[in-house]
Amino acid sequence: MKKAILISSIIAANISLGMAQDTYQALTLSSDEPVLGTARYSGMAGAMSSFGGNASTLKDNPAGLGVYRKSDISLTPNLHIDNDGQVGMNINNFGIIINFGSSHNKSGYVTSSFGISYNRLRNFSSSTYTEGTHSVAVDSVTTKQKGYGNEFSTDHGSGEWDFSYGLNISNMVFLGVGVNAVSLHYTESTLFNDGQYGDEETSYDIDGNGWNVKAGVIVKPADFMRLNLAFQSPTWYSLNEDNIYPYYGSDANGSYMQQKEIDDIEYDLQTPLKFNGGVGFVIDKMAIIGIDYIYQDYTAMREKDDKGQFRNIKNDINKVMKATNTIKVGAEFQLGNGFALRGGLAYVTSPTKDLSRSYLLTKDEDHSVVLPKEATYYTLGFGYAGKSFYTDLAYIHKSQKEDFYEWMNHSDIKDPISQTENTNDIMLTLGLRF
Repeated sequence: MKKAILISSIIAANISLGMAQDTYQALTLSSDEPVLGTARYSGMAGAMSSFGGNASTLKDNPAGLGVYRKSDISLTPNLHIDNDGQVGMNINNFGIIINFGSSHNKSGYVTSSFGISYNRLRNFSSSTYTEGTHSVAVDSVTTKQKGYGNEFSTDHGSGEWDFSYGLNISNMVFLGVGVNAVSLHYTESTLFNDGQYGDEETSYDIDGNGWNVKAGVIVKPADFMRLNLAFQSPTWYSLNEDNIYPYYGSDANGSYMQQKEIDDIEYDLQTPLKFNGGVGFVIDKMAIIGIDYIYQDYTAMREKDDKGQFRNIKNDINKVMKATNTIKVGAEFQLGNGFALRGGLAYVTSPTKDLSRSYLLTKDEDHSVVLPKEATYYTLGFGYAGKSFYTDLAYIHKSQKEDFYEWMNHSDIKDPISQTENTNDIMLTLGLRF
């Protein structure tokens, strides 16, 4: 658990902003991990959109279904180790691909496949802890220093079911389209002790479902080259959120006491469009090299509800968020006898602007915020493929830079705490072609 020792003079207040109006949580719910998937996909840092033939490529480009010549079923369990060393287990991918056989045509329609695939989009598990001292008023003229501690943690994840169809035209053009169902469960908790009133806990619990559509194409201009282009619509979420947060009142004697207030909020979230393109190279039967690029503009996020509480959120999104560029590079080397070695690197630019000396929210509240900056993924993989059975193992190390704002209060604007959170994933795929 990371600790940052700060000395500041502030008004002790805890998080008081409801999630339904939190621009930063909209970013958390809208983003995903670009390298999570089957062990083969993850071992190549997800740079497989130009090759297809893998259940996780459906989340990038459904045209990859046109590459299949056999039916396929696969399962990928995953161990996720968060920045605090906590270990959790989930399913990265489950896929069933039904191939309709080859027509043996050399031109025109050759074959097609229908795929149902579940892909884990993101693990929310994370924890940040800060502590320090601040000034507390004793009376109208004197103050004293009190210690404080603030623990900020998130948990659970999001996933997507892809229902896609792809076809092969003349072994040169592969087309695909998909309709996808997305679900998420996100929890956030802040435990704050100001050294005077004791522990104050704020928590948010969000459940939601959404959908999107995808379409893509893969072109084979030469035996050694593949090109791909894909589009994903926004995901349209319907979310339900429970908020529990403290506030202060007074009793008959005039003293302060901590109370709890609970909100149950329903609202809609629209994520950005996603554009994916890339190129793949085949080096004889010895190796493949993939390069993928993804563009998303997070200023396009939208939030709304029936009560009109989000009228001003768009201004905050425009001032805080920006577009991201993701580059994924991966390679697979054949070792002989069905064995293969893989490696990759992915880099995602920051989705948020630098707010340390410029803009904070134009609201009068105090709350903690974690703003993600650039992220780097390092991946390794190893696999075996027989005539029918195949298995793969992969490892992902993620290095995520963040800016942590303890209190975003207009009377006390501080520079953020810059930190790097490191997480790890280990996954195993078991698959069968038939």
